[in-house]
Amino acid sequence: LGHATFDVPKGEVVAFVGASGSGKSTALQLLLGLHAPSSGRVTIGDNDLRHVPLNEYWSRLSAVFQDSLLFHTSIADNIRSGKLEATAEEVERAARAADIHDWVKSLPEGYDTLVSGDTCSGGQRQRLALARALVREPELLVLDEPTSALDAATGAAVMSTLRQVSTGRTVVLVTHHLRDAS
Repeated sequence: LGHATFDVPKGEVVAFVGASGSGKSTALQLLLGLHAPSSGRVTIGDNDLRHVPLNEYWSRLSAVFQDSLLFHTSIADNIRSGKLEATAEEVERAARAADIHDWVKSLPEGYDTLVSGDTCSGGQRQRLALARALVREPELLVLDEPTSALDAATGAAVMSTLRQVSTGRTVVLVTHHLRDAS
């Protein structure tokens, strides 16, 4: 990443767009507290991230990565894995926000349907991963290449959903595609 300075204003959507090797993933790792800077600092508000208890920081954020995994369990439990104590209403609210509720309700067993990575399309996996992130009601939502494994139409639909759920929260999007950042 070299020397970089940037601000992510609270409640705004910010995108890191660039080619492979340009530092997007490094910036993301620094922001998530998964890597400490070799020099300089990462601050959240006025607090140096090195001095913030990570469990406290991580409790306020969620991340959706490009290769979303699903656990071999029910749809409800896949969403609930983001917040183990989530009620059925919270799970449904997150699924609605991620625009996956109607598909789930169309299944014979609804939220009790067993799924795994090979039983859902890429778009369904990404939306379930988004619901898992949203059930936590994060202040900061980090999205790492959320459309890279999707066809253009599905990617555009997922990005439309992401724009809708961005309201009222800070969102950091990492992408190769400028179209996702607009």
